[in-house]
Amino acid sequence: MQAEPEDFFNLDKFEKVSDDILSLDDIPGITPNTDYWPEQPDATRVLYNDIFHFHPHIKINGQPGSGLLAHCHLRLLQSNDKSRAVSLVTELGSNPGQSVTNAAETIATLIIEQFGKDGLTPENTTFFERYTSASYKGRGREERFDLIKFSWHANNIAYEVDWKSSTNEAYAQAIKALGDSSNGKA
Repeated sequence: MQAEPEDFFNLDKFEKVSDDILSLDDIPGITPNTDYWPEQPDATRVLYNDIFHFHPHIKINGQPGSGLLAHCHLRLLQSNDKSRAVSLVTELGSNPGQSVTNAAETIATLIIEQFGKDGLTPENTTFFERYTSASYKGRGREERFDLIKFSWHANNIAYEVDWKSSTNEAYAQAIKALGDSSNGKA
């Protein structure tokens, strides 16, 4: 039985798919590299910092998903006043499914769906994508950051992805801006 798109984005049904999935601590050899994480301002809070599972089995923007349950590392920070958030999705070498690049719309939609109750919206969330040398399963490529912008349907489903090459410094600035917005500086 194939799931309908509205079923896929129902978080309750998504969690049932992933109940037996391990957390970041349970996967041997997978430890988030925190070297690139900039200092977190006091006026921010961590909403999520662990393995994030996604199941891109539906078509979004005409592109079929791989059908395999996939995972990435998600670090999600929000200003204390909930006016801004920054999402960093990192491709993991252990991911058996669709890459974070190919599933960008699915991941962004799920982040807004899951954390909307915490005040995340498409308008107040900045999305970054990161690949490390470990993301490429030993193929010796360099670390890469991208700033991602989406178009959004009225029902908060992301489409039309626009990637812009970015840097760790730009990510650090976005994190700093979270603290500034909570302190009335933004």
